[in-house]
Amino acid sequence: MCCGRVAERASRAGGLAGAALCADCALELTVAPQRIDPQVPSVPVFACGPYGGAHRAIVLAAKDHMRAPAAKVIGRVWAGAVEYLAAGGELPHPRMCPVALVPAPTRRAAAKARGGDIVTAAARELARTLPGAQVAAIAELDDRAPDAVGLSRLQRRASLAENLRLHRGDVRKLAEFNRAGGEVLILDDVCTTGATIAQLALALAARGVPVRAALTACHA
Repeated sequence: MCCGRVAERASRAGGLAGAALCADCALELTVAPQRIDPQVPSVPVFACGPYGGAHRAIVLAAKDHMRAPAAKVIGRVWAGAVEYLAAGGELPHPRMCPVALVPAPTRRAAAKARGGDIVTAAARELARTLPGAQVAAIAELDDRAPDAVGLSRLQRRASLAENLRLHRGDVRKLAEFNRAGGEVLILDDVCTTGATIAQLALALAARGVPVRAALTACHA
């Protein structure tokens, strides 16, 4: 699923046993997450690795090759990252404080073509792995939104501002969840310019939902 080598069933690195990964890929995917600086005001952004090697391969397996097990692997990688960051005080632990996981938005047509939204699928695996976390899939992009490939950071922000759609009823529930003491975490597969995270966090904050942090599978 990652490098193409046969998985070693004995490998149990980072709780990724049974994920059809070889020992080397499993080990690479369990490196400690790092804070990155994609210039997202007020929201710390953490990445589970660079966009290369096993991290790139697992994202491409989920997005381009439509392999559902790859999305589950991303969810487990996120779960390990949350455990690590919570131990260092960077994030709340879902067992100690309820956490809402907000997947980054995508176009419905793109998600349908892939057999589903892989970020949301990975978020659900994270929630399954860490009780106390729940998925709040409240955002999507208008299908008329242009592909972000080739756009500058400012162009991406402008496109997102125009095409981001939030589900009003779900946002109200999320605001109530936050007022009751819950924390909000944005999830995305790849962070390039940080435009998606920044615009989503801004839109949520404008509706009374502050975002505690963002977590990505990898950063480019």
